Amino acid sequence: MKRAYDDDVLAVPQHDINRYVHIVAPPPGIEGARVRAIAGGEKDFKRRSESAQLRRSDGVWFHFTITVAEGRGKALDLLAYTFEVAYPDGHVPEFIRFDLNPPGHPNEAREMRSHMHPGREDLRLPAPVLDPLEALHLMLRMEIVTK
Repeated sequence: MKRAYDDDVLAVPQHDINRYVHIVAPPPGIEGARVRAIAGGEKDFKRRSESAQLRRSDGVWFHFTITVAEGRGKALDLLAYTFEVAYPDGHVPEFIRFDLNPPGHPNEAREMRSHMHPGREDLRLPAPVLDPLEALHLMLRMEIVTK
């Protein structure tokens, strides 16, 4: 995020980035002494522009949550994530979200633990498991294409 700020991709000041990206309680069902979560921005599934905390220079805003467990040594095991980018009014799709549900989630039995929502909550498309840095890069660099 520092590089995106330096490259003028982010429209929020550096001190706000530090304020809006922080350690949070893990999602329900995957708590544990070795489990940690980091969140960036406010999750607002109504996707109201005024709730956006992490905003790009082009008006797009995003939020994310990454949940990991301490592994052996310094390794971290990726348990779950949500990365969502929301577009300004009138854009189709309104949002794109990449989800990796936690182990044991009902979507796992349907082989859809990792999926994306292209603008609709009820629409899920299979997606590869993304490295969290790769997913964050997508949120920062996905462009609005208009005709």
